[in-house]
Amino acid sequence: FDAVLDNIILRPKTPYNRIFVVCEPSVASLRAYHSIKKKLGKAEHRIIFSMTRSQKDYMMPLQGAKEKIKAKDTIDFVYEANLEKLIIQQGIHNTAKIKFTPAIANMVNSLTGKKVKVQKKFAWFKK
Repeated sequence: FDAVLDNIILRPKTPYNRIFVVCEPSVASLRAYHSIKKKLGKAEHRIIFSMTRSQKDYMMPLQGAKEKIKAKDTIDFVYEANLEKLIIQQGIHNTAKIKFTPAIANMVNSLTGKKVKVQKKFAWFKK
């Protein structure tokens, strides 16, 4: 990833560039993040924690990982066990009720400035 980072850092600064660093709450991932952070220097970036497995499979809880890297504002994608099945059966447009929809809304907002309406799981009770 050194060549990719050098390419990102050497580009002229424009207000449209966004840097997202995707991590897991694992020791190896946090070590890689620290080396990336050194390369980025003071460049503004956001951290995305992607849970590709259930929380119990990681040695460190998500909150502990955030504390280790001193991250205050992160985007967290929680583990969704049946995501592939859900997308195949219902389509990508019907995934507004899954666990990581707020994280997607947060990322879209930071990239485009547009608000994405997050549908609550039990919204149909309020009708």
